[in-house]
Amino acid sequence: MKRLLKAQTLAAALQNTKALRALPPELDDLVDVSCGGRLLRVSPEPEKPHNYVEFFKLAERLYCSIVNFSEDCVVEISLDGNGLMGFNVALQGNADTPATGNRHVEADRPVQSMFYAPVGSEITIGCSPGQGYKGIIIYARRSEVSEALGISRDEMAPELASFLFAAEDLYQLSEFDLPMTTVATASEMLNHPGKGGLRFRSLVGLANQVLNQFLEALSSAGEERPRDYLQLSQARQLIEEDPGHPHSLDSIAFEVGLSRTRLTAGFKRQYGTTVMEWLREARMREADRLLRSTNLPVAQIALETGFGTPSNFTYVFRKRFGETPREHRRNRG
Repeated sequence: MKRLLKAQTLAAALQNTKALRALPPELDDLVDVSCGGRLLRVSPEPEKPHNYVEFFKLAERLYCSIVNFSEDCVVEISLDGNGLMGFNVALQGNADTPATGNRHVEADRPVQSMFYAPVGSEITIGCSPGQGYKGIIIYARRSEVSEALGISRDEMAPELASFLFAAEDLYQLSEFDLPMTTVATASEMLNHPGKGGLRFRSLVGLANQVLNQFLEALSSAGEERPRDYLQLSQARQLIEEDPGHPHSLDSIAFEVGLSRTRLTAGFKRQYGTTVMEWLREARMREADRLLRSTNLPVAQIALETGFGTPSNFTYVFRKRFGETPREHRRNRG
């Protein structure tokens, strides 16, 4: 049976220490507060500490939440929109919102969006069997967004201002096509191995990187699509559909009908990273999924994600996640 977690009860603790002391008794064993009350971590199933929700303050009136539920989690988070507006990177799992209904996000198809959730709009984040839910949310009250972001209405990108000031009584959602670096940064937040003050400072820095990516995307939203946009999108799709394939710059360029030079320059301009960096990150996300959801040997996962040898796979994986594949499976599986 799934347990229901009321997120707004917990988030209030970041704003008011009395709210923390007033948390329901049944949550006493589930909540850990560190960094002088600035980082709140909830493990809804104490026997599964790798499943958690974290709340922390990014700036005055600006907050961030991390949801990291693995495939074995049986918890749902329920919240009233409460007039919140913000940005979301959903890496995998189910979310039920008034705008989309029940929507499933595949691990190889992360979704980045801007949202407005009025008072009374019910949102549920949950876990499908064998899927879990992973994502980050950066948010503030709609009435305080300008102060929270530190920008006046006149300084806001037109699309952000339009979205913000048109928001009334209906739930709104607008999706983005952000650089892979945004997804990689969000993944790094979920997998950050640090603890205490070091973790808090790292999470704040990473969350601000994600926020800046959203704001930059909004600033350029009205610009004309660059040359070769469709071919470059096809190149990205080739990688994401089969990251374990032995892709090369030449093979991808041939498949999408671009020269190697135009592919390299255009991909960097359009997605903020190189083709090979995007491929490596896609392979790391697939490796993470396989380690969590299967019992395949590490050597086989290395081959299925496009690495020639287990040692090379282990080296790249450890550099990306801060631990070996076996440690990752044991600690976060």
